Amino acid sequence: MRYYKIAICFLLLIMTIFVTACKSTQVTQNPLYTSTVISSEPRLEKTPQPSKETENLLKNILNQINDGDYNNALININKYIENNQNNPYAYYLRALIYQEMSDFDKAIVDIDKAISLNPNYAIAYNLKGYIEGQKGNNDQALVLFNKAIELDHNYAQAYNNRAILLASQEKFTEAFNDFDKALELDPNNAQIYLNISIAYSLEKELDKAIETINKAIALQPNDPNFYTYRASYYKEIPDFDKAIADFNKAIELDPNNPINYYNLGATYDDLGQYKQAEELYNKYITLQPEDPDGYYSLAVVLLNQENLDSAIFNINKAIELDNTNPLYYYVRGMVYIQKRLNDNAISDLQKALNLNPDQNLRSMIEDQLNLLNSNP
Repeated sequence: MRYYKIAICFLLLIMTIFVTACKSTQVTQNPLYTSTVISSEPRLEKTPQPSKETENLLKNILNQINDGDYNNALININKYIENNQNNPYAYYLRALIYQEMSDFDKAIVDIDKAISLNPNYAIAYNLKGYIEGQKGNNDQALVLFNKAIELDHNYAQAYNNRAILLASQEKFTEAFNDFDKALELDPNNAQIYLNISIAYSLEKELDKAIETINKAIALQPNDPNFYTYRASYYKEIPDFDKAIADFNKAIELDPNNPINYYNLGATYDDLGQYKQAEELYNKYITLQPEDPDGYYSLAVVLLNQENLDSAIFNINKAIELDNTNPLYYYVRGMVYIQKRLNDNAISDLQKALNLNPDQNLRSMIEDQLNLLNSNP
């Protein structure tokens, strides 16, 4: 049994799909908005011209946001707003910080304040649409993206974000029209090409997905994420040699990103090259020690190598970290079967059933229980 973790995300306003699978089971969550890539320069449209000192302060706060230093950014923007309560961009920035900190209620309050101060503030409607998308309010998000575009017909990011939303609803014709408009306005934006490639992958148009992401790589050849996505497309084709090459390139460019070790391990696992998979899952665990999936996946390749004691150790660690996943109990049950501890196996398989697995996993569990009960 193998378990894959492939992260695919739309960017600019990023929408992420996490795909996980085992041999007979693939589960795909609905696309969700997760974070924002922000322009390095603040857009102070239709606001009073700030002093140079104020402009520099706001730029510094924006840079703190881009660097992920949200606590200090929040401290600084709060100080600024105390003395400048009529600048819509300041409330926009604070909303952006709250959004990154997943405090959506406070983010909405601030973005509404920005809009009340400037009802024609396109970037505020765009951000609010993004936040509503994060909350799962896709209809409201669409209304807000439409408003941002109505206010600024040359707002490439808003077209991109609306395209992402439409693609998530499988309205691909409309989505590609918006992506085309976004590229017309911002033809050198590699993230838009990435988003288009993801939309093609959702349509299972993998050749087009690869052709499009190649354009993103041509624009930003040192962005490791692009190689990760292209590797996932190659793996789906499947073209394992190219997938392995791209995962290795992503690791070369970003050696501290655990997901590439995991996905490369899963690729070797799929090829039956368990020793290589074992090494890569161990590296993933070193970088992500609190993720039970790493221990689970390592246990599976150890089981495939008949290293049963180590498999038990690792699947126990996975269950210690997450005792609600039926797949983990199923795998431990399979290890117990190999160790001829049938009572333990039956106990774990029954626990897995009690955790309401999906239909494919349920069938696998029931098949094993029937075999054990018919051959005590």
